[in-house]
Amino acid sequence: MKTLVLTATAGLLFAACAGHTPAANPDTGATGPTPKWAQEVGKPQVPPPPVEFQAPEPGEAKPLPRAYQGAPPQIPHDTSDMAITGDENPCIGCHTTEPGAKKVAGEAPPVPQSHFVDDYQRNYNRDARRGVQTYRQAKIAAAHGLLGARYLCTQCHVPQAKVKPWVESTFSAR
Repeated sequence: MKTLVLTATAGLLFAACAGHTPAANPDTGATGPTPKWAQEVGKPQVPPPPVEFQAPEPGEAKPLPRAYQGAPPQIPHDTSDMAITGDENPCIGCHTTEPGAKKVAGEAPPVPQSHFVDDYQRNYNRDARRGVQTYRQAKIAAAHGLLGARYLCTQCHVPQAKVKPWVESTFSAR
């Protein structure tokens, strides 16, 4: 008799809990509370302030110091009308693309040799005596000029502009 009562009680409890589903949000159809980020979706966003470039035309400004050693140099002019596409790269028109070209005073800096050579293809060797892994960089020259990964200049290089940071940064590379 005890077993029958316990089994019946457990079955009723299970049936009562299994039939309950949380109410769906009428806007999204999702269940549960709406996350904070989702509450902001659809609200009017504040547009960014207009950007004032350091120098509107190429050649009018000196480059800024780099943020840290090895950082790519920034672009000291407006690039809003210089769209880089698969067929055209307006940067190449002013920046010499001859491998090994030297900087000439008064001219745009040339594209560095590193943009014609793939430094990222490496050959790894295992030194069994020392138990360490060593590598030598295999410098592979690009057959057609600029490496494909270096063709999109603005992937690493960004225009210098006078803007107030939206988020405070305490980064220091020194």
